[in-house]
Amino acid sequence: FDELTHFTYAQWDYLVNSRLRAVMPGAWPRVRAASNPGNVGHAWVKAMFVDKGLRDVVWENSRGIKFAFIPAKVEDNPYILKYDPGYIERMNMLDPKWRAALRDGNWDTFAGQFFDTWDPLHHVLDEHFDPPKHWHRFRALDWGFSKPYSVGWYAVTPTGALYRYRELYGYGGSPNQGSRETAEEVARRIAEIEAEAGERDLIGPADNQIWNSGKDAGKSVAEWFQDYGITWIPASKNRLNGWNEFRSRLQLDYDESGRPQPRFFVSPRCEHFIRTIPTLVHSESKPEDLDTDGEDHCADEARYAFMYWREHGDNQAVTPIRNDLEDYYNVLVTPSGEPIYIPKGESTSGEWWE
Repeated sequence: FDELTHFTYAQWDYLVNSRLRAVMPGAWPRVRAASNPGNVGHAWVKAMFVDKGLRDVVWENSRGIKFAFIPAKVEDNPYILKYDPGYIERMNMLDPKWRAALRDGNWDTFAGQFFDTWDPLHHVLDEHFDPPKHWHRFRALDWGFSKPYSVGWYAVTPTGALYRYRELYGYGGSPNQGSRETAEEVARRIAEIEAEAGERDLIGPADNQIWNSGKDAGKSVAEWFQDYGITWIPASKNRLNGWNEFRSRLQLDYDESGRPQPRFFVSPRCEHFIRTIPTLVHSESKPEDLDTDGEDHCADEARYAFMYWREHGDNQAVTPIRNDLEDYYNVLVTPSGEPIYIPKGESTSGEWWE
């Protein structure tokens, strides 16, 4: 593979695990790949090769395939140094993010990053802390089955900053691979987590698809969650406004002494958020949007959360309403607190909430 980060993990996985074979005695089937940082495959290449290669020279996966990562910088190429001595000077004149990636081999920053103002020094805490009980809390969901789902819990600080203090991520063991948990399994896990933390009646936005349920298709994802007392409201699906709100949250304010004050920060326990956010890139066909082939589930979930709080924060996100009616169940509530009831047995397919 040349420029491996231009390929998705699915493409790599299919070719390597279905085509890397030989019956000739003594043959050595192998794969070589070269790449710079950046592009849609940045996350999985970094996880599979770069991060592991910084710890081990050679390692072996569960299938018995051996791996090695060989970092190479311009100084390692004697032909460039001999025949094009001005190349290094030209590299030093690049945009700082390009220079960091191409000249210095930095896989943590690169040109084309969608969230180029993300800075772990400011946005990731050194140590986790549980938000005080009086801080308002809510959660957000981006649903997935074959791809990961992402649940994030947020607390609002007295200054209006948002703190992502907990996550539940449907990680299937490989980048962008889902855990394939059912809605009931995920709902049960959320209910157990919140019961242990003493959290009650949280509400927040979720991807609209969880309300989809075709005729004779059984319960929708939202209905499974409702069975466990977990209520959602439909998330704002305006992607461009959502990304603008996300970037606004990544900006820093400064106190009177000039110290940076983030508008959004995360617990170090949110490992998948921290892992995936800096790897996302712009879409080539729609540069103002991100490339959806990347592992964007934490990003989508956070986008829902930021838009939800911008639109409903003044109402302090009212708690869900319970009811015991036999013929109706509480599917969700409006931001102002009115319950929306759907007769049992009727289809909930389509965007009926609009």
